[in-house]
Amino acid sequence: MPDHPAVIAPARGDVLSFKELDRRSRKLAVFFGHLGLHIGDHIAIMLENHPWYFEICWAAMRSGLYFTPINWHLSVDEAAYIVNDCDARVFITSSTLGRIAQGLLGKTPKLEARLMLDGVVEGSSSYEEEVEATADLPLIQETKGTYMFYSSGTTGRPKGIKCELDMSPYGTPSSLDELPQSLYGFSDKVRYLCPAPLYNAAPIEGSILAEQMITLNSITR
Repeated sequence: MPDHPAVIAPARGDVLSFKELDRRSRKLAVFFGHLGLHIGDHIAIMLENHPWYFEICWAAMRSGLYFTPINWHLSVDEAAYIVNDCDARVFITSSTLGRIAQGLLGKTPKLEARLMLDGVVEGSSSYEEEVEATADLPLIQETKGTYMFYSSGTTGRPKGIKCELDMSPYGTPSSLDELPQSLYGFSDKVRYLCPAPLYNAAPIEGSILAEQMITLNSITR
């Protein structure tokens, strides 16, 4: 079902099919490879609820990378701490958050690439142009990556919660992946509504599980 909607963003009028989600996330994964990122490396994402959020997450997850969603309500110093602490090599944001992105320039020396959607500011490259210019190649190896969330920092600095990669092939389902199907009957007929901010653990994890379970269900039917 390649033309089945994977992401619908009503406010922007964008609809991303599973075919396009696969293609775009694969191209971004190839781009990460060109940058020299390896299994176990890290990217950081600071975005509003943007329709391309998911392709970034999927690109990381099919490349064996960790990705950390960052709360865009944080101050520049707070965001810089998380970017540095998780050892992110790539930072992805949008022009909507350009002020914060510019503020991070002198505070995040470990970053090797700064990509921005919907325009650029000083120190950033166009996400759209970089991905579009990347060859649409098959990936030689796809190892399952995962997210690394940070606590709210109620006792000092935020703490990263890092799970070890199990080095399983990308697409290998886990017991957690099957939970939405068993509890809520997720299928290819389901539309999962997520009005919550995607920088939070439950909204982004729930949305990714929904996309994954809808896909797996349609394959196994």
